[in-house]
Amino acid sequence: MSGAALTIQGNTFAVLGRLRSMTQDEAMRRVRHLGGRVVGHVMLRVASGAASAQYVVVGQRAGGWRVVQARSAGWQLITEQDLVEALTRAEAEREAAREVVPVADAIGELRALFDGRPSEEVWRQLCAQLDACDSTKEMLLD
Repeated sequence: MSGAALTIQGNTFAVLGRLRSMTQDEAMRRVRHLGGRVVGHVMLRVASGAASAQYVVVGQRAGGWRVVQARSAGWQLITEQDLVEALTRAEAEREAAREVVPVADAIGELRALFDGRPSEEVWRQLCAQLDACDSTKEMLLD
């Protein structure tokens, strides 16, 4: 299976063996954060038959009998690279989906907060935080 076809959200994952690019804990934290379910390898047989797709990431030193057990329980075997690609894509999609507040809306919020015109001290603090402070100041003072 390719990481491009693999989705994290709503699916179940287990990791067998050591991963090169991250720890098992980090991989599973990222999976949970993106809406996936995580189980330990001892639960492989118990988890079979679930409605979601089930994936076992086969890392280094996974143990042949564990891989056989996972496969016989109906789990799909994937590589660490498959998982990394799926995580990277899902994280990028999540970031892209974040709502971006238009500058005009942000300016309106600032105007309301400062009752139309911020004090010079407040403005200095804002400018320290804003990249485009000159154009933003002009918009605030209009």
